[in-house]
Formats: sequence, structure tokens, C-alpha cells
Amino acid sequence: PSFVGIEIRERRALREHLCSRIGASTDRIVLCHPGSGGLAKCCPLEALERLVAAKRAQSWSAAWMIGPDELERFGPEYARRLEGTAPVLYEESVETAADLVCGADAFIGNDAGMTHVAALAGVSTIALFGPTDPRVWMPLGRRCSVMRIPEPTEPIADWVQGVVSRLDILQRNVAPDCSAA
Repeated sequence: PSFVGIEIRERRALREHLCSRIGASTDRIVLCHPGSGGLAKCCPLEALERLVAAKRAQSWSAAWMIGPDELERFGPEYARRLEGTAPVLYEESVETAADLVCGADAFIGNDAGMTHVAALAGVSTIALFGPTDPRVWMPLGRRCSVMRIPEPTEPIADWVQGVVSRLDILQRNVAPDCSAA
């Protein structure tokens, strides 16, 4: 079920393309987009790195998705840091990025455009919100859950466990014939 009407065979083709880009088999795949148009809306990178590690510990394939804004804002060392935990997909094309998102089983992202694309496409989506009001700006989608970025005093391990648990719930509600695989 998605708002944009992606057929199962289309998802399979998008899935195959995503697998080839990140070197994954047919395991479950989570994409994490660490960027946003506003720096204040970005989850701390350390928290996202630990979240990606937690999903990989659950036998998920994981990849980062970044675009020109992230490289311009943070520089090439940012991409190198991300490569230390998972493959990095760099996309300048919004259309290609959207196709990759639609091939994933799950998407974790800040309050940004690609998070809205994932939710509308029916991908299990965790939308991370900081200062903006999710009651106004939350993505639309049946498999989307909003969570706050961790507070500076909040233990990151507790926050990661909360996100992982929420994503596990979203994944349990996916019918096998509707998954990205």
C-alpha cells in the first residue's frame, strides 16, 4: 500500500538496482539519509551511526544516502566517515534517489524531502524531527512513524533502542507480497 501506486514488479526492479548499488543480496535493506535542508533538523551523526550498526547487528543490509547538500555542507570527509559503517549512495538526481528509496524495506531520515518520498511510497519510514512540529510537517504514509531526534542529555543507546523497536513494529505490519523484495 502506497500513495503513489508502485506495482510489486516495479518494486522488484528497483530493489534489484538498489542491491547492485550497495552490493547486497536479498536481505532486508534500510537506507539512512542523514541530511536535511536545515542543520538544526539533523539528528546527531553519532546517533545515526549507532542506529545503522544496530540494524546491521539484526542482519539488515544498510546504506547511507547523501546528496550534494551534504557534501557541500560537511565536505568529503563526511562521506568517508559514513563509509566506515555502511556503503554510501551519492545521488544528485532526485528521481534516481527516489527510485533507490522505493527499493528499500525501510528508510530512516530527518525532516526532509526524501523522508516524505519514502513514506508516500509505502516504505517503512522513521521520520526524525527536531525543532519543527511533526503535527504540521510529518510525512504521509501508512508505514510512517515520527520520532524526535535525541536530546543532548538522552543516552544514545536508549534512543537507538526506541527507534529500532518502532521500526520493528512497522516491519511486522508489512505483508510479504507487499515488501520491497
